[in-house]
Amino acid sequence: MVTVPKTAESQWLAQLTAMRAAIAELKLPQTNGTTQDYGKDIILDDEDFSGTSSGEDIWDLISDAEADEEYSSDALDGADFFEIDSDPGHKGFNNNWLQEQCTQVAASGAGLDAETLQNHILAVLSSDSQDDELQIVLTEDILGYDNLDLVAELINHRADLLKSSTSSLPADVPGRLLSRQEREAKLRRSDFEHKSATLAASQDRTGPQYPHVYRAHDAGNALSTYGKKYLLPQGSERTEHDKYEEYSIPAAKVGTLGLGQRLVEINEMDGLCRGTFRGYKALNRMQSLVYPVAYRTSENMLICAPTGAGKTDAAMLTILNTVAKNTTPNPMDEFETTDFTVNTNDFKIVYVAPMKALAAEITEKLGKRLAWLRIQVRELTGDMQLTKAEIVQTQIIVTTPEKWDVVTRKSTGDTELVQKVRLLIIDE
Repeated sequence: MVTVPKTAESQWLAQLTAMRAAIAELKLPQTNGTTQDYGKDIILDDEDFSGTSSGEDIWDLISDAEADEEYSSDALDGADFFEIDSDPGHKGFNNNWLQEQCTQVAASGAGLDAETLQNHILAVLSSDSQDDELQIVLTEDILGYDNLDLVAELINHRADLLKSSTSSLPADVPGRLLSRQEREAKLRRSDFEHKSATLAASQDRTGPQYPHVYRAHDAGNALSTYGKKYLLPQGSERTEHDKYEEYSIPAAKVGTLGLGQRLVEINEMDGLCRGTFRGYKALNRMQSLVYPVAYRTSENMLICAPTGAGKTDAAMLTILNTVAKNTTPNPMDEFETTDFTVNTNDFKIVYVAPMKALAAEITEKLGKRLAWLRIQVRELTGDMQLTKAEIVQTQIIVTTPEKWDVVTRKSTGDTELVQKVRLLIIDE
């Protein structure tokens, strides 16, 4: 235990002797037989030693104006190193600052004037969006990527700007954001004004009484909500009972025509129509009404009529119009001609029936009516398939919506059929 410290001491003494010998070998300059002290060769003025070792404040070296202030560590206790001003206008983040920024952005060619730009920014800041959403909207839609610093300042001082813009508006401006107390006061004021409002003057009902716009009670005539009068047919009888009223309306005459209307007689039509409507005396009211358009023109038509009104014969008029365009001679030019040659390879007519049963019935009916023109009518449904040769020989194809959808969807195959279609009839 005693040997270790003596050994360490002897080693230290040996190292010290070696260091002194090395220094002596350097032959450093001597002054009066003594070694020059470190730093004696540096020339300093007395002003450089204004501080003393007595512990004076080091900040005296920085400013003479603060030389009289006593430094104390107690002054740091509870001190705020970053002072935050509660007044948003102190650092300039108010309505005036925003107006200046908008003026600078507008001057750089943003496309909007300063006032419009300021209104857009305040509208975005007053929304309920988060900061990330605000950053995207302000950057991409309003300010652009050249004003990223301004976007950051707007988001960081969002509350200050909204408070400043709200307080800068007069109290009577409609667009100003109201506080909760102001909203409640406004509601109470509106409720008070509503309850305290004076009643309007009473109406004078002593003057002449005119009939109601929808009902004339004295005349006993009822009017619809559209102002149209309901009038019973002539010959109607009205019987009053204790608990109900009874009206007896006579049956209308069959075939009654409206004013200015007349039935189209078959003998007044050309030879093509006379041969097809053999056995008919005249077209009915609906068919006579659509005859000028269905047979004389190629306009699109929509016929809405009840069951049994003769819609199939109206469709026959459109078929005859298509046949007449491919017939020699033209029946519209030669009225009395009854012998025609039909160019059966130049056209196709498609009749879309709602169901297979009706498709078979329509095929039979059209086939009998047009047999004298040697026009072929065939059915094309899921149960009745046609070969390509049969399709070429057929002029009128009666099909169903499902089958016609399959035929028209094919990219290859029955393209010749679709290209030659001159008339499409959709039944119901």
